[in-house]
Amino acid sequence: MRIHISSFLASGLALALTVPGCSYHYMQGEYLESKGRWEEAAIEYRQAWVGSPGDEGYTQALERANKVVARDAMTRYFAYLARKEFRKAFARLEDARVKDPDYEPAQEEEKKWVRVLVGGQVQFDYQALTSAIRMADEINLVVHVNSPGTGEELEGVINLADGTFTVEDLLYQPTDAQLTGYSLNFIGVKLETKGDSKTVFASTQFKRLVNFRNPVARQVSGSLPDNPGEPQPIAAQRAQMAPDTAGTPYVPLPNPAYSMAIRAAVVEVSGADGQAAFVPRRLYVNRKDNRIFVDFGQYLLRQNADNLRWTIARSNGEGKDYFPLLYRNLALHPYFYYDGRVLAFLGRGKAG
Repeated sequence: MRIHISSFLASGLALALTVPGCSYHYMQGEYLESKGRWEEAAIEYRQAWVGSPGDEGYTQALERANKVVARDAMTRYFAYLARKEFRKAFARLEDARVKDPDYEPAQEEEKKWVRVLVGGQVQFDYQALTSAIRMADEINLVVHVNSPGTGEELEGVINLADGTFTVEDLLYQPTDAQLTGYSLNFIGVKLETKGDSKTVFASTQFKRLVNFRNPVARQVSGSLPDNPGEPQPIAAQRAQMAPDTAGTPYVPLPNPAYSMAIRAAVVEVSGADGQAAFVPRRLYVNRKDNRIFVDFGQYLLRQNADNLRWTIARSNGEGKDYFPLLYRNLALHPYFYYDGRVLAFLGRGKAG
């Protein structure tokens, strides 16, 4: 029996290699398609097409399979969207767009998504920081930011060389309150300790140096200016920008409640935290490309010598903008354009 099957496979392969316009991958694709295994069939058809891209039969088979796969991806997309599993949903949407770029439902859904880059810079008093942590196998300085889309915490690792951090997010049909709703959760140390060689175990702990937890926006009034122009480089705007004003070091309150009023190019922030260090410094909007750059600006963290508590303050980097450090990363450049709308967040003291 084994000899018979091997002979059959060998003869089938030989036939595929000798018959014009036919290949083993194409035959596999036809078989998988007959079983309704469209994703696998599309892979086989693509391999056949790569070998002979001018073959009309291979092209038609690949397009046929890709259209089915794209529609299946959209079905899963809407299922994930209903469960608010946004990252999984977006991945399926991207699959559908790649498989069938002309599929209108996927084109329309893509317009509803906004890609977000959150960035900033943190400067530490490293001598005090060293005494604040215990021994661990791996130590990272991190920033956790609250996402207004899902409420999850986004983790950005702080570059030890220059203090910068970035993290990407996705928003689906965001309101103005969501676009302005990013907030700082904590800045601290991530400690990872692995078990011995006999166990497969790793524990992760966070030492929160400054901890805002979950700031609560009680009220958001106003709306973003609706006068977009053609996208222009953020770098040009930053080069002409006056240095930021430094703030006074303070120990933050947990879960501060605040309100925001969007007025033209300013977002006024009022609440228990008069300095509003937990909100971004600026928001750059690029609606044409559906991208947002959330700029948290520069921070300085120090430990109080008297009570050993960590303080945070807005920093101006001694007059030097940190943005050129981010601009070195070519992969981030799609985020570094805005349509003329940039909003500055200003703390207005305690709400009455």
